[in-house]
Amino acid sequence: AEHRGSLILCGQVGRGKTAWGTGHFNDLVIERVGKNENWGRHRCPIWVTEAALFRKAESASREGYHGRAIYLSSLIRAPILFLDDLGGNRRSLTDWQGGAMRDLFSERHSSMRPTLITTNLERWEDLEKRYGDHIVSRLIEDCGVMVRMHGPDRRRRAKAQ
Repeated sequence: AEHRGSLILCGQVGRGKTAWGTGHFNDLVIERVGKNENWGRHRCPIWVTEAALFRKAESASREGYHGRAIYLSSLIRAPILFLDDLGGNRRSLTDWQGGAMRDLFSERHSSMRPTLITTNLERWEDLEKRYGDHIVSRLIEDCGVMVRMHGPDRRRRAKAQ
C-alpha cells in the first residue's frame, strides 16, 4: 500500500526488508530513467543506512562550516532515497540529528519525493518516540501503512542448513 511511491518496511532482523526494499529501489530507478533519459544526471538516487547518514554528515562537517547542510541537502533533493535501518542506532539522537531527520522528512514530503525505509521498529508509536509526531505524521501520509515482514530470520535459517 504505497502512497506517492514511498514505502516503509518493518520487522525483526533477518526478515528480508533490505533485500526487498533494494529491489523496489532499483525498480523505481529503472522506471524513472526509462521515462526520462536526463533524469538522475544532476541529482542521483541515494541508498544509505541511518548510521551511515549520520557518519557521513559528521565527516562532511569537517570539510567546512556548511558541510553537514550540503550533505543533508543532497539527501533531501535525491529523486529517490532509500533509508535503511531507520532507528537502528540505539543511541539517543543529538539535537542536530533530530533536526536533520525532521528537515529531511518534511522537505521530501512537501516535494513528494519517494522515500523507501526499512526499520526494526514495528509500530508508528515506536517511531514517534524516537523521531516525533511531526515526522510520523508525514510518513503515514507518504507511505499509508507499515508493511510488516514476518517469518524466520533467513540468515539463521541458512546457517542451520
